[in-house]
Amino acid sequence: MKKALMLKGICLGIFVSLVVNSKGQDTTHRHPKPYMWIDKYRSIQREASYNLKHYLMSQYSGIDQTDSIYYPDFFEMIKYFISKYKNQFVYLRVYIAAYPPNDPMVPKNWGKKLTLIFAPADKDCKDIPDAYYTIQPNGNFDAINGKINTTKMKIWTRRYINKLMPSILGTIDSDDEDNLIGEEILSDTRSITYPASNIKELLGELTRDSHRRAGEPVAIAGVKAFFAAYTNQGNEDEKNIYRNRLHIEFEFTDKDGNIIYLDDDVEDQFKDGKIHPQPIITDCFGKKGINNGQLCPANCP
Repeated sequence: MKKALMLKGICLGIFVSLVVNSKGQDTTHRHPKPYMWIDKYRSIQREASYNLKHYLMSQYSGIDQTDSIYYPDFFEMIKYFISKYKNQFVYLRVYIAAYPPNDPMVPKNWGKKLTLIFAPADKDCKDIPDAYYTIQPNGNFDAINGKINTTKMKIWTRRYINKLMPSILGTIDSDDEDNLIGEEILSDTRSITYPASNIKELLGELTRDSHRRAGEPVAIAGVKAFFAAYTNQGNEDEKNIYRNRLHIEFEFTDKDGNIIYLDDDVEDQFKDGKIHPQPIITDCFGKKGINNGQLCPANCP
């Protein structure tokens, strides 16, 4: 069975530019890393943690399961949400789902495989009715043909919950209340909720001309979504919650789908860059935002 691809986390360092001050000396202007950034070391750890889930789901389903999905038009979708839903777009919810075997919307050779459904949510963390969207792997965002209704969203998400999740429940702690739906139903991650402000912040990276790989400027164009899992240490930034839990990590890509690791810049320009502080305002779940979103369970819509 194929081993899951290396997961690198959303390594979103921001490159600095050099200018000459009035005395002729170089001065470095640093931009803070986006709030969703995590370092590559932790991302590689989470890749290893996901390998077991990938193997178990592949064995259980009888097909090689998804480990990553390339979305060249991810940012076009976000721009559409901003334009279409305006002030209603306060959160982005990402549902983990599985394609049914027979559906005209399912891309070729993707039947029964893991996928993602994207939904704008309002200030109360409620999904905007019937506003669910999917992007075909390697495909363009289509606001009309990529939109699915609530009924289809439930069919696809239930397929993941009923057909794939049972195989990975043994990887999480049944005594951890954060892993329960209600008081009794053990569950791995069903959805993740991100503040839209964190997602919108990433759009700013598209306009920078200083992102580099091997010393050459390279433009950010899309993202690659990696299925990942926290390690036995959980999320170190949030008191080690969500131990071994499934989540999604988004990587910037260029127009050809190659990953752009901003912390791998040859100039190492962001080694001392600062990350945005923890949000002061709590979200609709009554908790501060975390860089990889609020996981359901425990924070479900």
